[in-house]
Amino acid sequence: MKTSRLNRIIEWVDRFLHDARLTEEQLIRKRWAWIWLVVCFFGVSCMMILAFITEIYPVFWFGITMLSGFVIAIPLFRYVRKFELVLNITFTFFILITFAAMLQTGGISSSLGFVFIGMNVVMASVLAGDMRWTIGMFILWAATIILLGILDPYLETPAYITPSVNRIWFVVDAVWINACILILVFFFMQDQKRYERAEADRLKKLDEAKTQLYTHISHEFRTPLTLIRGIAEQIEKNPDKWKKRGAEQIQSQSNVLLRLVNQMLDIAKIEADSMPLNMIHGDVVKYVQYVTGLFQGLAESRKVRLEFKGGKEPVLMDYDPEKLLEILDNLVSNALKFTPAGGEVIVSVEKRTENKVPEALIRVSDTGRGIPSEAVPHIFDRFYQVPDAEKQTLGTGLGLALTKELVGLMGGEIEVKSRPGKGTEFAFALPVSENAVRSEDDGISMITGDQISEPAVRPHEKPDIEFKPVLS
Repeated sequence: MKTSRLNRIIEWVDRFLHDARLTEEQLIRKRWAWIWLVVCFFGVSCMMILAFITEIYPVFWFGITMLSGFVIAIPLFRYVRKFELVLNITFTFFILITFAAMLQTGGISSSLGFVFIGMNVVMASVLAGDMRWTIGMFILWAATIILLGILDPYLETPAYITPSVNRIWFVVDAVWINACILILVFFFMQDQKRYERAEADRLKKLDEAKTQLYTHISHEFRTPLTLIRGIAEQIEKNPDKWKKRGAEQIQSQSNVLLRLVNQMLDIAKIEADSMPLNMIHGDVVKYVQYVTGLFQGLAESRKVRLEFKGGKEPVLMDYDPEKLLEILDNLVSNALKFTPAGGEVIVSVEKRTENKVPEALIRVSDTGRGIPSEAVPHIFDRFYQVPDAEKQTLGTGLGLALTKELVGLMGGEIEVKSRPGKGTEFAFALPVSENAVRSEDDGISMITGDQISEPAVRPHEKPDIEFKPVLS
């Protein structure tokens, strides 16, 4: 029960301090620093009450100044990205005013335990995450202590600081300051346990994903390899009948294997930030129209109507033909795969302006079985596959993950809308720019046969498909 309550406190603090601009490690340090400030705020408040009880009114200024620092720093922490700077400025301020307060009380021996405040600040500076600041805080605090030692013969203890009062204050300061440290350590241990459990869950899921990946890849490799082996046996038994047809099927299945390997290599390149962009300047409407036509044969074989809709005017912009082809190949082939006979797949291109930025919006929609609502948030996750009760569409789960990466690589965004039983629409927007060299054929000549998963016609042949231009 207690652990659950502490976890809820930590979760609330995390939500309160969340900043999307910070890394996870920075957010954790920000959390501990903020908790330290809050605990110390209450500690100084208790010091003020004790000062009132023991009638040490001359040091009220010290408590009020400390509280003022907390009142400024605690809310500021929530909004400032460079919270480490706020923390270190606050710490420097605390050490300096503590030094001034100890000068007033007559030195270290009659400092009412204020010396512990400087020690606490030095230890808490570790939360800033920069050892240079911690060393700097220690040097500053040590310098104040050494200077107090040098000045000790010239300092006088005020009459209001009696030995009994000094003793009480020393004990109280030692207790609450060490309590601050203990609370931080306790919270840290709780958080460490949470981190270890989360890490164990992450590793478990990673192992499961690897096992799933190996299973799916094995299946993907086994199917074309089995077909190639069977065709090779048929060629050996009846070469006259299977020589030409078998060679074509072997080439087709080899392309399937090559495509799988290329997808895995492309994801690895993107992860390593080594995937280059080869941008050209051309009419993206004409290019998408041509690529869509390459899938007409596949659409006819599945008895699915494939239609292209483009704007009346060309959309001239920079794009990478190879990356755009890969994106369209994944989206169109998936749409055809999941659309039953008699259904429809529509590919459209239009120009729009979003937040004063011109974009080319490309949609691939179908009237297929759709995606379950619980699967939509994970559809672009690597190795994720939508549950398929019929086990008819088993794959590696790399296609859509690679599609999202490629869209992002070209500065765009992709989203999906789906209604189970009604169909799915993938839409991605690419920014319109005009920096690349103009391509005479809009990049169509750069398309090769092995770049299409299941080409309907050979590249550079005219696709036999009905295109319906629509007004933008």
